[in-house]
Amino acid sequence: MKYIYESLMQFINQIQKDINLFVAIFIPIIIGIFFRFIIPLFEIDNIFYIIFDTILSSINPFVIGIIISIIIIREKNIYKVYDIRKNIMSIIYIPPSIAIIDGAIISFVFSLTNISFFESLFYSSLFGIVGIILCMIIILLSNIKMFILVPSVLFILFSGIILPFFINTNIRYLVLFIPTSLISNFILDNMFVNLIYFLLISCLYIVVLHNILKNKLDNINKKRYI
Repeated sequence: MKYIYESLMQFINQIQKDINLFVAIFIPIIIGIFFRFIIPLFEIDNIFYIIFDTILSSINPFVIGIIISIIIIREKNIYKVYDIRKNIMSIIYIPPSIAIIDGAIISFVFSLTNISFFESLFYSSLFGIVGIILCMIIILLSNIKMFILVPSVLFILFSGIILPFFINTNIRYLVLFIPTSLISNFILDNMFVNLIYFLLISCLYIVVLHNILKNKLDNINKKRYI
């Protein structure tokens, strides 16, 4: 509980200090309002409503993941503020997990297809896992001075959401390495094998990224005492 409290307080304090991060918190709501009240003004196929709902479910977890990565990257004394592995790992995992509830409420309230709150919570949970992966990737990219690749990562994730709705059933299974594509495949086919694939692929990503980040933090921790 101590680390949960410290992680949340660190997250909240950093947002309070930065107007940009504070405004970013409201991006999912702004997008939700746009989707809910502007999109229906255009005559579009129902499949696009499903796509917009899927994207909306992803926005909040992605935004929180990006905010957390920015907080960690910008903190000059981060290795003094945090208890190296425990606190850094907790701030990566805990806020996105709690943000799942916010994301579910937003996607439920602004849904174009009138999905149930349970469905909103379910999809928000899946994208919450992807948000954690995104956060780790951004931190590691910044560590190797490749922060410029972050937009490309976001492009791949959002492409994974959209492409399965427009490409052949067999072809879309060629992008199984993109977690978001597996979520869209599950929405389209309602086959639990896609959900299992998603969990396996996501766990693989998290384990690999977690260990890489853990090793980097261990090395930094050792240098502090040399």
